[in-house]
Amino acid sequence: MTMRFHADEHVIDLLIGNLLYTTPDAAVRELLQNAEDACELQRIKNPDFAAEIVVRYSAVGQWVEVIDNGLGMNEEAFEQSFAAVGAHKDRVSHIRALLEQAGAANRQIARFGIGILSCFGVAASIFVYTKMDDSAPLAD
Repeated sequence: MTMRFHADEHVIDLLIGNLLYTTPDAAVRELLQNAEDACELQRIKNPDFAAEIVVRYSAVGQWVEVIDNGLGMNEEAFEQSFAAVGAHKDRVSHIRALLEQAGAANRQIARFGIGILSCFGVAASIFVYTKMDDSAPLAD
């Protein structure tokens, strides 16, 4: 399945003239924040959830991999939030419901929906593998 990234209208104003993320450490930080947010969403869904985030890398192969056991994404979440640069998570119905359920206890790090751009600033390609509950796995 091939997915295309697209920008939400308000993000263009944020990005014009700015090179937001140009270092590998900024990209890794953003990936870790995404993993933390996914784990926090899973914790809201299941208070007994134990988060696990694993980082693997190869200096020789020049790659980094961040693996988490958080909520995962279905096609709606991928298309409406992750791949829609600048779109907020609350566009996705099940995420909106979880955030409302958390209320003031919501501890999501991501705010602007532009963090994934950090990967494109330092890498020629990225691969995403995700699965949510009974949804079909997504890979791109």
